[in-house]
Amino acid sequence: MSSEKNNSTDQTRTEKNETFGFRFGHYFDIFYRVMKGFFGIIALLVIIVGALGGGTVLGYFASLVEDIPMPTQAEMRSQVNSYDIKSSMYYGDNSLISDLRSDLLRSPVSLDQMSPFVVNGVIATEDENFYEHNGIVPKALIRAGLQEVTNASTVTGGSTLTQQLIKQQILSAEVTHSRKAVEILYATHLENKFDKDSILEAYMNISPFGRNNRGQNIAGIEEAAQGIFGVSAADLTLPQASFLAGLPKSPISYSPYTQYGEVKEDLSAGLARQREVLYSMYREGYLTEEVYNETLNYDVTADFLRREDEDADRPTQSYVYDLIEEEAKEIFVEMLIEEDGITREQLDNNDELYTQYKEKAVTEMRNGGYDIYSTIDPVIHNAVQDTIRQNIDRLGSSRSLQRKDKNGEFVRDDDGEIIVDEVQVQVGGAITENATGKVLAFIGGRSYEYLEFNNAFKSRRGTGSAIKPIMVYGPALASNLITPASIIPDTAVRIITDDGTPYTPGNYGRTTGDWRDARHWLAVSQNIPNVKIFDAMQKQGINYEQYIRAMGIGPEAITDEQLRFQSTSLGQSGTGPTPVEVAGAYSMIGNRGVFNDQYVIERIVNNAGEVVYQHELNPTRVWGEDANFLLYDMMRDVTRIGTARAVPGLLNFNVDLASKTGTTNDFADVWYVGTTPKIALSSWMGYDDQRAVLRNEFGYSPSQRNLRLWAQIMNAIHRVKPEVLGIG
Repeated sequence: MSSEKNNSTDQTRTEKNETFGFRFGHYFDIFYRVMKGFFGIIALLVIIVGALGGGTVLGYFASLVEDIPMPTQAEMRSQVNSYDIKSSMYYGDNSLISDLRSDLLRSPVSLDQMSPFVVNGVIATEDENFYEHNGIVPKALIRAGLQEVTNASTVTGGSTLTQQLIKQQILSAEVTHSRKAVEILYATHLENKFDKDSILEAYMNISPFGRNNRGQNIAGIEEAAQGIFGVSAADLTLPQASFLAGLPKSPISYSPYTQYGEVKEDLSAGLARQREVLYSMYREGYLTEEVYNETLNYDVTADFLRREDEDADRPTQSYVYDLIEEEAKEIFVEMLIEEDGITREQLDNNDELYTQYKEKAVTEMRNGGYDIYSTIDPVIHNAVQDTIRQNIDRLGSSRSLQRKDKNGEFVRDDDGEIIVDEVQVQVGGAITENATGKVLAFIGGRSYEYLEFNNAFKSRRGTGSAIKPIMVYGPALASNLITPASIIPDTAVRIITDDGTPYTPGNYGRTTGDWRDARHWLAVSQNIPNVKIFDAMQKQGINYEQYIRAMGIGPEAITDEQLRFQSTSLGQSGTGPTPVEVAGAYSMIGNRGVFNDQYVIERIVNNAGEVVYQHELNPTRVWGEDANFLLYDMMRDVTRIGTARAVPGLLNFNVDLASKTGTTNDFADVWYVGTTPKIALSSWMGYDDQRAVLRNEFGYSPSQRNLRLWAQIMNAIHRVKPEVLGIG
């Protein structure tokens, strides 16, 4: 009881102090007006006395500002209007993906897009003489000084809106005589250079307004209106506007939301501030007594938006979001170094410099008000993700693996037991548009919740036989080493490598001893004929490397040294291309031998509506159209008589398909890649830890399960957007 009594006493005392402070400001205002009207003689005497000390005050003021440079009008305009504006990312159809994560959300609007209620509320509460003064109000400065001297619990402040704008945008918030003197000087300078509406508009767009219903920090009246009441600034009602008008004084204290976006249990501070705003509007003549009383009785808390997760409808936690942000960041880095005269070579050779520009790029991208347009087709992408979710549990069982550290040592718990991890089957893939290189959709993994690592763009794994068309048969056809009808024996071979060791490749099945044409061997994916063609290219000095590099598979996927290994021609390289890179290479085959870089950022538009980045196509002919025609026709046989002959029966439509399967040793990786004349689709399956390998399960081999997944993805695309496949 004693504690409750003390709390009640403290609360009563606080309320009395707040009431005293509020009344003090009100009575001082009345006192000032009375003094001005009826005590002219006293005022004259004050002026005379003040003049005696005025020289001292002016001298002190001059000493504080004498070394301060006066900004030009252009400099001041740039500083005052330097908003941190939220940036957004969009799908290929211009629909919103998400706003970019930012420490502060802001959406500037013009003054005529703000409700007069909220504008009048801010003026009445923060600066009732805004349209009369020249940047400063001596009365307000005196009042603030007296409040400070008397320790009034409510301090109304001595700063005009102009001064507050200067403080937020140009100066620091420190409280010193010198800073205050510069603030006064700059405020009068700003008033001389800019009209009142421009100053007011900037203030309304810059001021902080606390948090929104997602717990995000917000600034500017538009974000406040949208984030607290779910309406635009132009549509604010009087109760809503009066609440928002009071927030800039102490945005976090008065905000109705916690850092988690939940409505606070105690809203008394914000509601008391709203009442102050309403009284100020009534006192200044913006409201009639009837409207004032009516609004006081309105429950504005009923208008507050309820809590909403930050990624509820505009996901910032997804493969798409991460990918577009990362790709855009690199574009901003390139734009910034070009602006500063820094070369890419300088950046790549200086990690510290690169880090600095990455940080600058992130800040500029997130807060510069940019619209980033991607190539991702939401209809196709969502159909692909739905297909993955529906099939993921049938792709393979989890595996138990003993955890090892980077040195290969087992990791143990506190009891000395080896830690065992459960690993799940992962997937990756991409759909690329042949004629442009656009990535229309991709498979980042089994789920973002399971692992945020994007397999489509980052996972490098051996391709197995999926490498054969692009590294062996294509270059051999292009260099006239073979034709589809060239006869190659499937007989044992022993090749002496550069280091003198013998290489004796084998087939996945038995060596047949047959003498068949190249068309047949590609369709059934026989290894020995493939290696013989590759060995012949090396012996004849055919530059097969130029082809693989021209189709976008660089040294980070397969090094120059690896390109010389016979085993690489079977897809057993140490690293390997990503699913996106593989899809891009097959897109080249579908595009008559012309390669386009895969990309996901179409254009970037700044806050002024100017296109600051536009992807430009740079098509590269990898090999002649005749050679490509032959290769495409050979790859049709993969689904006619070869390793993917089950696919046509799994598709719900007919399409001109050239494709290839691929597996690495012990089914650590399983691939299927196909191209039509319009798009290419790659599909990869495997475990993140390659100690775990795929097995026969659910009545199907790993390769068969991947073929079925690939076919279901294609069926989903055909169902939602058949024109992408060239089927009208």
